[in-house]
Amino acid sequence: MPEGTIQDKPVAVVKTIPQRRVSSKNSSTKPKHKNRKRYNSSMRTIRRLHMYFGLILVPFVLLYGVTAILFNHQTWFGSTTIIENDTLLLESVAVASADTIADQVTAELIEKSGLEITRIDQTASYTGDMFIDFPGDESRHRYRIDPDDMSSQLQITPTAPSVEKKSLFPEELDKRETETLKAIVTKLEEISGREKGSIRLMPDVEFRVMAEDEDWTLTYDLRSGDLEQRLTDEPSRAFNLRSFLLRLHKSHGYPSEPGSRMAWAVIVDVMGALMIFWGLSGIFMWWQMKPTRRLGMISVIAGLALSIALGYGMLQLIYY
Repeated sequence: MPEGTIQDKPVAVVKTIPQRRVSSKNSSTKPKHKNRKRYNSSMRTIRRLHMYFGLILVPFVLLYGVTAILFNHQTWFGSTTIIENDTLLLESVAVASADTIADQVTAELIEKSGLEITRIDQTASYTGDMFIDFPGDESRHRYRIDPDDMSSQLQITPTAPSVEKKSLFPEELDKRETETLKAIVTKLEEISGREKGSIRLMPDVEFRVMAEDEDWTLTYDLRSGDLEQRLTDEPSRAFNLRSFLLRLHKSHGYPSEPGSRMAWAVIVDVMGALMIFWGLSGIFMWWQMKPTRRLGMISVIAGLALSIALGYGMLQLIYY
């Protein structure tokens, strides 16, 4: 080998594999990932419940929405006709202004009481309209009159057709359980230490009988002895769509006997609870969508401000 040269020999290259280290950062993200997954699963469940309950109860939501509007609009789905009268119709019999009547009443109070009384402001007002009814066999005529300017309108409502009921039994019978009812009142007066107790409401006794090969439903009033009677397969009153819808809206309370009325009371409770759920779940669903949070927050604040303002205004109107 020549001097100054180095013999080439193969050199084994050993590759070292760096040992994987478990960082504390990765270990801390696992609980967060699980929490996030649990949160998403919970929100998915809420969204599904929000949707499916809504689909099941759509008919009842629509019923309450429509009937709430009907309460505000007396002529919708009804048979009432409204006619605006001539503004000069009652000109000759105009009533005194509210301020004039307030001055007269104040003067009389001063004279009879001997007190020093001063009106706080000079703006008195009528708190409503006059209603004057003229009943009739075929229709009822109702005049609605504004006492400030005596303008008026005529409301003509056809009289609901009466259901012709066949009568077979006497309409008034002897009173029953009178002494028992008095004894109940007397006993409760002793227990409560109060006097002049009175029965405000009593259940009737309803039962069915067969007479002359016909099925009758009889309703006996315990207090008066009056007897209502109708054939079982006949309606108790003439059908009216508006009246039926409004009765559905106002029906509430649990009866003592199971049946359709009981099921309806359950639905009323369910509707109330789900309306609360829909409101709260809607807030959760909105908060999930980050792009809508700012505008949504403005909407929430505006809704709260509007409800507080209107609530306070109605409080003043109703109680003051």
